[in-house]
Amino acid sequence: MTETVALAIPVYEGIKPVPARAIISLCRRMDRTMGDDLWLLELKDRLTYPFSHNAMMDALFDREKLEGHECDWLFILEDDIVPKPDLYEKLRAAADPDTRPCVAALAYCRQPPFLPGAATVHKVNGTCYGQQWRSAPESGTVPADSVAMCAMLIHRSLFRRVSKPWFGIIGPESTGGMGPDAFWSRRLKDHGIQPYLCCGAEVGHWTTGEVVDRDTSQAWAKQQQSS
Repeated sequence: MTETVALAIPVYEGIKPVPARAIISLCRRMDRTMGDDLWLLELKDRLTYPFSHNAMMDALFDREKLEGHECDWLFILEDDIVPKPDLYEKLRAAADPDTRPCVAALAYCRQPPFLPGAATVHKVNGTCYGQQWRSAPESGTVPADSVAMCAMLIHRSLFRRVSKPWFGIIGPESTGGMGPDAFWSRRLKDHGIQPYLCCGAEVGHWTTGEVVDRDTSQAWAKQQQSS
């Protein structure tokens, strides 16, 4: 049975050659294997959070109305990631509509100490605090309280199971602060849905002149230990 995948690539920072080439290679591979079952959503460029993702959902609903049916999966790729061509296949193999409806690829933060984009959340006196992981497994798909949205596969049913708002930002003056990635993860958890991190689906994270990945994180940690 074929599945329909809606691909959304929000552009925040402008087109950078290194991530752009990698994303194009991934898109070409998906197009060859999926054909008309792949929808490339038309998005507005350079919108900030959460407006970028709200506009993404509007584009998804417009495409579904045009096609006359819903997609099965929403695949989000941010414009500063450097994926391998088989990224979608790895995420889809890790995902399941019922047990793993939201799976994120493993990305590393662009600023030192270059930690994985995953966190464990603790609630203290009603306020949630995220403790970022210091490292991530080299393989496997593991649960995480909060995951980065750099590259994420979301089953369409979650937008019925999770009430709005789906995407947003909470300032530090209210509950300790919550960025857009943590916001979506928190909305999932509030509705009894577990986010997952696919450690075997790693993506590079483009910063000025280099790609940040697991090697970057490990090299920085070793440098700090020796200094």
